[in-house]
Amino acid sequence: MAITILTFCPESPRWLLMKGRDTKAYEALRKLRKNGNLRLEFDELVNEQNSTTCKPVSIWTVLRKKEFRYPIKIIFVVFFVQQFSGINMILAFSNNIYRNVGLSDENVQYAIIGSGASLLLSSCIAAPFIDTIGRKKLLIYPLAIMILMLIMETIALVYKIYILAIVCLYIYMMSFDISLGVIPQSLMVEYFQQDARSAASSIGVFISSSSNFAALWLFKPVIENEQIKNYVFVIFIVLCSISLVFLQIYVVETVNRKFEDINRDLKKHLNNHNTSQL
Repeated sequence: MAITILTFCPESPRWLLMKGRDTKAYEALRKLRKNGNLRLEFDELVNEQNSTTCKPVSIWTVLRKKEFRYPIKIIFVVFFVQQFSGINMILAFSNNIYRNVGLSDENVQYAIIGSGASLLLSSCIAAPFIDTIGRKKLLIYPLAIMILMLIMETIALVYKIYILAIVCLYIYMMSFDISLGVIPQSLMVEYFQQDARSAASSIGVFISSSSNFAALWLFKPVIENEQIKNYVFVIFIVLCSISLVFLQIYVVETVNRKFEDINRDLKKHLNNHNTSQL
């Protein structure tokens, strides 16, 4: 099904511009947008393409050069907290979590179905607002809700309140879905120009994959330990709280802004950070 659908998807306008196929790039953008000021957006894409180097920037260059240091730091944190927020551990070990609060095996299956339904619902609700509310707000406010839900989930585990445990996990997953589930990928595209975007994407994928492996490796023995399993979410509460403060201070908004404006703010933050260290 995916292969069939993808055959009807237009090519990336940015990629077509890189290949010098401007007319096809505009047609692809028109198919993707349907409405809005297409000419203005297309001109911005052309200006971005003209301002980049022809040769793609390597991963080592992105890690080493000062101009990429600030956005890479943000990308590192958002992809790290995406995995260490606990979402994959909850999905992978939801059976154990629901059983720990006293649910029977039969009811556990219904609770898991409800988890999937909550993720589907949040995706439908969030879609119209992702490009209007703002990246920073969609990171900060849902992350704060996630922290609160993990605290409540810990209370539910300790006192075996299964209704509270189910409700908190559903709200937690919905908050993740509209926030850390989508925003890191958006920031990775919007913080980097075309020549550095592939390298930045590779770095982001590596951070996400390695963080996911580390989180799952740490989570399994804890959830299976009878003495500490009820406090399994404490480490995620701490890491999410630290990340919340960092993101509130350092994330630069990107919605409805040109790349030149975003890049100017990133450089301003970098200069302020360097000045404060002197």
